[in-house]
Amino acid sequence: MPITISIVEDNDKLRGTLAKVIGRAEGFKFVSDYANAEDALADLPKVKPEVVLMDINLPGMNGVECVRKLKALLPQVQVMMLTVYEDTENIFNALAAGANGYMLKRTPTKELIAAIRGWSCSRFRSPSRWPRRQRARTGPNCPSANSRCWICWCRD
Repeated sequence: MPITISIVEDNDKLRGTLAKVIGRAEGFKFVSDYANAEDALADLPKVKPEVVLMDINLPGMNGVECVRKLKALLPQVQVMMLTVYEDTENIFNALAAGANGYMLKRTPTKELIAAIRGWSCSRFRSPSRWPRRQRARTGPNCPSANSRCWICWCRD
């Protein structure tokens, strides 16, 4: 059964590229994409993807607030923030809102796919179960441990 993935990204070109990459990746099924948080919140409860890739800097409602509202509607959905922001404040705010992961847009495609695959295959714990000290570092078993995976969403 493929992992269903939706994308919330305001950059049309990047959104299209991500959709193609995910659509071609074995074991994944691209199901929907949105240019803003408001459209995503209106439609995602109907689509019910397993994973949502979410930008932070969206027009209108930002991605962090969208995650907060989306988790209230779909608590089981796994949200990976995919953004250009590397600062700890954005990382903390995204995780506090309910995001399950945080990766940079510059992460190579192969590493992004590996991280989603490992995460969606239950090799990762929910962030609410991580010890506080682990939330700001990468776990040793993370598929992206040596690159741009900014949080510990992997089992130690």
